[in-house]
Amino acid sequence: MRLPAAIAVVVAVVATSSASVGVGAPARLTWAPPSLSSPITISVTNANRRLFLDDSRDYRLRLVEPLQRELWIEGGRNVVVIGGHVTLDTVGEDGPYGDNTAVKVRFGNPRGTVHIEGLLVDGPYVVDGVAIATGRTVQIQNVRVERAHDEIKGAHADCVQVQAGVGHLRMDRFSCVTERQGIFLDDQGGPIGGADLRRLTLVAAGGQHLLWQTRPASAVSLRDVWLGIAQGFKAWAPFGYWVYPQRDGRTYLGSFNRARHSVVSRDGKRLWFVGSRISGFVRKVPTGAHYDYVPARTVGTAYASPGYLRSPG
Repeated sequence: MRLPAAIAVVVAVVATSSASVGVGAPARLTWAPPSLSSPITISVTNANRRLFLDDSRDYRLRLVEPLQRELWIEGGRNVVVIGGHVTLDTVGEDGPYGDNTAVKVRFGNPRGTVHIEGLLVDGPYVVDGVAIATGRTVQIQNVRVERAHDEIKGAHADCVQVQAGVGHLRMDRFSCVTERQGIFLDDQGGPIGGADLRRLTLVAAGGQHLLWQTRPASAVSLRDVWLGIAQGFKAWAPFGYWVYPQRDGRTYLGSFNRARHSVVSRDGKRLWFVGSRISGFVRKVPTGAHYDYVPARTVGTAYASPGYLRSPG
């Protein structure tokens, strides 16, 4: 299989093994952080990881040590996080979407942007990688969620979950293994202003719907999105059912909507959507291959940004 040049530089492909090899220098990211006006810089530790910010101010958050509970970003206007490590190594005592979510982005000034880049998320008690409930634009780039674990305190695993709306979701270079769902675009808790998803690798380890759009209320753009199955696991269903809406048009309510479903190419390597305002398509990672846009060694506390293709704003 021949890969586009833009992918071949950054994606490791091994035809007969699950090991990664040959990952080149990281390509520049699409979106620059927002311009900050007189920002407040906060050194984030385990002692102050829950942040309640002033909606009229801009912030730069520096994770100066690995966080063992969630990074909670509530409020603020423009907020920038570049580099860092969140490792959830205890089950915690809060509700399932409290300290078992690695990063929570909540509320804030809807004119602002939250920029999360270069973050490594791991640990045996991660349920959700990033949970979003804000009217702001959220940019997630060069982020790796090692694994989203299902049924911890009864919760469903998601790599990224829109829980209560988002002004606009932008993602570029993102890797995640999940035991339930991948990117969950649910607008029932709040409106989604649109989503632009680029260079994603979403891998199921017993997981099911790796890309989910509850309703076609907003436009979603896909570019270089790859779905695969983790080594040692079997797909729960054929490729056309790894997404929602799925191939047969069956809804999560149990009815069927023939006007809204996914379509799989004749060779079984790609799928796209009808009736969903989703442009572009997703690709299936070939059996035995390993694609990874964000290897663990490229992110975390020592992260250095490769730069950006687009200026702030």
